[in-house]
Amino acid sequence: MGFKGVYPAFGQNLMMSLLFIILLFKRNSLRGQSIYIAVFKMLGTGLTSIHYYLFEPIPQCSLILTALYVSIFIFDIVYIYLIVKFYKRNKIPILKI
Repeated sequence: MGFKGVYPAFGQNLMMSLLFIILLFKRNSLRGQSIYIAVFKMLGTGLTSIHYYLFEPIPQCSLILTALYVSIFIFDIVYIYLIVKFYKRNKIPILKI
């Protein structure tokens, strides 16, 4: 199996994590963003990271990929925290059931 796309894919994912945070601050609103987007982005990336780390031979030896996994997870947690903070500040219920 080829792994040529793994590095740029996780690099782009890290960039997306950063850009979501920047977008939130730039707009200073939740327009176009939600807790669901934040949580499912983190879950999707997290599960993919775990899969690659546990079941693919090259990523287990790669410090770069491990750093990407951890960085993406940290920025996704920060994004979720900021989204929750925006929800509370605007008195919006976090879970609409």
